[in-house]
Amino acid sequence: MRLLLPIFASLSLLSTAGAATVGETDRFLPLIQDGAGWTTQVTLVNLSRKPALAVVSFLSNSERDGSWKLGLKTSAGKINGSVVDVPLAPGAMAVIETAGMEKELSRGFAEIFEIGNNAVGAFATLTQRDGDRIVQSFKVALAPGHERRSTMTLDLAAGQGNPELVFVTLTATTTLDIVFRNLAGEQILTDQLYFDNKTQLFVNARDQWPQLKDFRGTMEWNVTFPGAGIYDPRYLAGLSLIANDGLPWTVITGMTLPADQASTSPY
Repeated sequence: MRLLLPIFASLSLLSTAGAATVGETDRFLPLIQDGAGWTTQVTLVNLSRKPALAVVSFLSNSERDGSWKLGLKTSAGKINGSVVDVPLAPGAMAVIETAGMEKELSRGFAEIFEIGNNAVGAFATLTQRDGDRIVQSFKVALAPGHERRSTMTLDLAAGQGNPELVFVTLTATTTLDIVFRNLAGEQILTDQLYFDNKTQLFVNARDQWPQLKDFRGTMEWNVTFPGAGIYDPRYLAGLSLIANDGLPWTVITGMTLPADQASTSPY
């Protein structure tokens, strides 16, 4: 990914949020939540010295056609249904926010690309409110492709919280081969996860693998795309949410696809 020198204030903002940059190739914000007290803000910053145009599409976990019905408002740009076109001057910032009016919680993700091969940073801030009181708030960084992180630590011991894994792909036939290793590096369990024609996958670790009670070690994944055509981009993004008995979630980001497992359409 070609890095351009950012304006200092923009770089500081993104460093605080742990965001990565997005170029002309699509990238994902792996989780957007709206309704039942939740709203999500997506913050974009142009890190280049040239004007940029970012396109942000809000997609549900089962739809890829932009049909997720969200009330959106933006500080800059144009809203067309669940898609927002955001022009950004060099160093400029824009914020897109969901309305959070529905009684039921809906979950999805945001696909972002930039027209013109300029560097744009992005992160989402997910906030849960009870009336005017903020119950919890956390940030989710943009997940860049080819980040080479396909291993995460996992602690399922009593009192260590309940991890939920969130994966996103635009190749609906994506299959994940999972390997669990203990602290000594020994293989304990293998499994496969299937997207089954969805673009977003939610996995509760304790429910999915009850045989791993009190497990401490690592989870690794290898990704394949059975049935994908030559026009299909191969990307994966994700995060881990760890809930602790009603306390605010801990968020682990960076669950992305290694470069040797990824590809883009040749056209």
